[in-house]
Amino acid sequence: MFTRLQHLATKQSFFLFGPRGTGKTTLLREKFGTTKALWLDLLDLEVEDRFLRNPQELYAIVKALPQDVLHVVIDEIQKVPSLLNEVHRLIEETTKLFVLTGSSARKLKRGSANLLAGL
Repeated sequence: MFTRLQHLATKQSFFLFGPRGTGKTTLLREKFGTTKALWLDLLDLEVEDRFLRNPQELYAIVKALPQDVLHVVIDEIQKVPSLLNEVHRLIEETTKLFVLTGSSARKLKRGSANLLAGL
């Protein structure tokens, strides 16, 4: 793997967009690890289906997280754009920080998704 010169925010929520297979997830796993972050991989068909059926479930999951889990990483957010409304609500109501990855910002824009103005 290449050493990256990227400095990712750790004290604010952000989007990370890029083509598939470019190392977005690998970069984030290096930066945030898996023990102090909740990871939701929407490429997993069960996870995708779960949130397509009930996007509000994200709210309950995040609210129940231990205080030492600071980051919520949602990989391939364009697969379930309705989750962005829940993310927005959680950003407003909690201290959790969200890292959202995607390979298609266009798909989100086309679907009139909540792009979290100010994020």
